[in-house]
Amino acid sequence: MKTNKIIILAFAFIIGVSLNSCVEDGDYTVPSDLGLVENTEVENIIADLNNPNGSLDLISIANLKTLFTGEATEITSDLVVKGYVTSSDRTGNFFKEIFIQDAAENPTAAIKVVLNLNDTYNKYNFGREVYIKLNGLLIGETRTGDGVITIGGVANGDAVDDLSVKQIEENLFRSSVTATLVPKTMNLSEISSAHLGMFIQVENAQFDKEIMDLTFGDPDEQFDTQRFLESCTDGGSISLETSSFATFKFAPLPAGSFTINSVVSKTFDGSSLILVLNDKNDIIVTGERCDPPELDCGTATEEGTTILFEDAFETQSTNSPISGNGWTNYQEAGTETWEAYRATGSNASQGVSAAVGSFRSGDDRTVAWLITPEIDLDANSNVTLSFETSNSFADSSTLDLLFSENWDGTTEGIATATWGVVPAAYITQDTDSFSSWFESGIVDLSCGSGKIHFAFKYTGSGETAFDGTYELDNIKIAAD
Repeated sequence: MKTNKIIILAFAFIIGVSLNSCVEDGDYTVPSDLGLVENTEVENIIADLNNPNGSLDLISIANLKTLFTGEATEITSDLVVKGYVTSSDRTGNFFKEIFIQDAAENPTAAIKVVLNLNDTYNKYNFGREVYIKLNGLLIGETRTGDGVITIGGVANGDAVDDLSVKQIEENLFRSSVTATLVPKTMNLSEISSAHLGMFIQVENAQFDKEIMDLTFGDPDEQFDTQRFLESCTDGGSISLETSSFATFKFAPLPAGSFTINSVVSKTFDGSSLILVLNDKNDIIVTGERCDPPELDCGTATEEGTTILFEDAFETQSTNSPISGNGWTNYQEAGTETWEAYRATGSNASQGVSAAVGSFRSGDDRTVAWLITPEIDLDANSNVTLSFETSNSFADSSTLDLLFSENWDGTTEGIATATWGVVPAAYITQDTDSFSSWFESGIVDLSCGSGKIHFAFKYTGSGETAFDGTYELDNIKIAAD
C-alpha cells in the first residue's frame, strides 16, 4: 500500500511540473514554429501555385467575394485564397472568427472566416499569412442580409456557419510569416462596406462628450456595447463596438482626441458599420478634445413678430434642387442633394417640403448642405429659430443643424469655415415615427452675436441597408 502511495504522489508531481511548464505564469506567446505536417502542406500549396501545370489556382479576395450569389454557395473548384489576419481574439473582443486582408499594406479587399475554434490568436495571430484551400467550403453571409461576405464550412439556411475542426485542419493553413500590418489611413467619413475586415487607422477622433464618464462596455449589456465616435477633422462619425467578453470592457474611455487602429465590421444584424478593437492600446491619445463651438441659449417661450427669414418651400418645383430665397444648396459628396418633395400616404409631406436621402444612391458617401442667408444677430433682439423635420427610416444617416460666424458665402469656403452646433434644436430621430413631423422647439439665439449662417447638413454613406431620408419644412427665423 505504501509503495502505491509513493507511485501516485510521484505521478502527481510529474503532472504538476508538466502543467507549470506549459503555462509559465500566463505567458500566452504565439508559437513561432510550425508543425511538420503544416509546414509541408504550406510548402506544397506554394509549390503547386508556382507550377504552371499545378492543380491549384490562386484567387484574390476581391474576386472570391464576387462568387457570392446572395445565398450560401459551395466552392467546387481547386481555388486557394491568401491573406493576412487583421483581427485578434486575444482580448476576447472577437469570437470564433478571423478577418483576413489581401496585403500587409494598402489592402484592397478583406473577408471574414468563421471557424469552430476558440483562442484563434494562438495560431492565426495578428499579421499571420494564411492560405485557405476553398474546395468544399462555402461563400456567403454569416446572417442573411447582413452584408458581411464570409468563408464558412457549412450552410445554415441561406447563410454560412463555422468551419469544423476537421475543415480547419484540412483547409486553413498558416505560413511561417507574420507580417507587420500597416493600417490603412482614412477619415471616419470615408469608411464604407468596401473596407469590411480591413485593419485601418483613423486620426483625430474622439468619443462623444456625453459619454466621457463611461467605460468601453456597459455593465448591463449582455453582448455588445456601442460607443459613438466622431471626427475632429471632417464631421464623420461611427460607433466603436466592444464585446461584453472583452478583457478591457470596464476600462474608462479616453478623454482626449486620439488615433485609433481597428477593424471595420458590422453590427450583429448588419444594419450599421462599426469599428472593433483588437486591444484597447490600439487607441493612442494625441491631444485635447476638439469639440465644435456651441450656440446654446436654450429654448424660448414665444417667437417675435418680425420675420427675418422663412420658407415653407411651396414655391419650389418638386423633384428639383432647392433654390432661390437666399439658400445655398451644396452637394459636398455623392449624387444626392436637397430637393423639393411632395408625397401623400403614410409619410406625407406638408405640401411641398425639402428632402434629401442617400438610400439606393450607390454612393459611398453623401454629404448635402442647405444653408440659410446671413442673419444679423446684433441688429435684432430676441432672435429665435424654428423648423420641422421628418424622416423615412433615417437609420444611420444623420441631419445636423450647424452655424458659422466666418463662412464667406461661397461653396468653396464651406470646407474651411468653422461650423458649430445648435444643441437646443430637436431634429427627428430614427426611433421617431416615420409618419409624423416633429417640431424643433423655439430655439433661442439671443446669446449669440454677429452675422451668422445656419446650415442643415445631411450625412449618409449610400448603404442601401441603413441610409434613409430626412425632410425639412416650415423654417422661420424671427425677432422682436
